[in-house]
Amino acid sequence: MSNERLDFESLKDEARGLLNEVDLLILTKFETAISSSLEPNVEEKAIRFVADLILFDAKESESFVTSTWQVLTHIASRIPSSHYGQEVLIRVVNMLEHCGPWTDLPGPTFELDAEDDREFSQAEWLNLNSFIARLFNLKGKRFGNFAIWELRNGLEEDASDAGSAAAADARVLVASEWIKRSGARLWHESVLGTFSTEPEDAAHGSPYRGGSLFHGTRGFNLERWGFWKRRLVELRNGADASVQSAIDDAVQTMSSIEKEHQLSSLLA
Repeated sequence: MSNERLDFESLKDEARGLLNEVDLLILTKFETAISSSLEPNVEEKAIRFVADLILFDAKESESFVTSTWQVLTHIASRIPSSHYGQEVLIRVVNMLEHCGPWTDLPGPTFELDAEDDREFSQAEWLNLNSFIARLFNLKGKRFGNFAIWELRNGLEEDASDAGSAAAADARVLVASEWIKRSGARLWHESVLGTFSTEPEDAAHGSPYRGGSLFHGTRGFNLERWGFWKRRLVELRNGADASVQSAIDDAVQTMSSIEKEHQLSSLLA
């Protein structure tokens, strides 16, 4: 994992209007923790940040707690997917879920969907999805809807629907990142058939449906898993080097998981 210096200045841009005064206080505390040493010490830096939050929250209003998710997601958008800071954030979430007023910390309230990514650059969107994918790998079904939405966007729709080649590539990169960071969880939920029996009607919509290129069962399932893998191989042809590399990582992740579970079934 990389450990280059992180830059959060764009989050403080008043014209962008992402963060309020309380949010900026939380961001400052994270900056202090992550830059406290040159060493990529995940545990140490997560503990420092959480300790500062808890100490400060004792003097602040409830808004300090409720602002946390918004700030963490914006912080994640500025941390490259390969940077150890992503793991610091995951450790922070784990710690906060066991700390006083933070125990009811809600999940992300925004939708990671094509219509809601406009406030982020393509690089920021990839970073943010890397964070949510890690949470899904750790927490499971709670974040599964985000996984389906992004894998559908990247792998189950025609590339021309993205509007441009760059946007199509960005969607494939995001889908590949989901597989790389949460492949084991995706497999697990696919074996279980998670969301395959969720209601679909006017009240609930069709959040777990397939895209225009996938006509199988909704939710997670092995048929869909296989489609994603085949689609990645198809999309690799003609892609630029960075996209090919991401696809290779994703396909290798899927193949390794399949091999592991084939061996497990033989040993059972």
